[in-house]
Amino acid sequence: MKRKLAIVSVICTVTIALNSCSEETENIYNEPALTRTASEATVTFSNRTVTTDETVSGTDIITENITVKNQAKLTFEIDNSVTINGPFTVEYGSELEIN
Repeated sequence: MKRKLAIVSVICTVTIALNSCSEETENIYNEPALTRTASEATVTFSNRTVTTDETVSGTDIITENITVKNQAKLTFEIDNSVTINGPFTVEYGSELEIN
């Protein structure tokens, strides 16, 4: 199931759940690669400005304080849920895709 969202500004908490939640947590925020993956884990993706296309993958993704700009595309590939805690901004011409 593919979801495509265009979000200008979100200053609240949004949760998209597909299945039950996982209790295991893994923070890979400091990883330098553009594609981040985690199997059977929660990925924390926060305090970032995304200026080039980037994909974040995991069972559950928790994100906050994100800005997507410069016509970049941020893709969340999830098995279970993504939680967006504000602020979360996708500037005009940029994209947020949740798969």
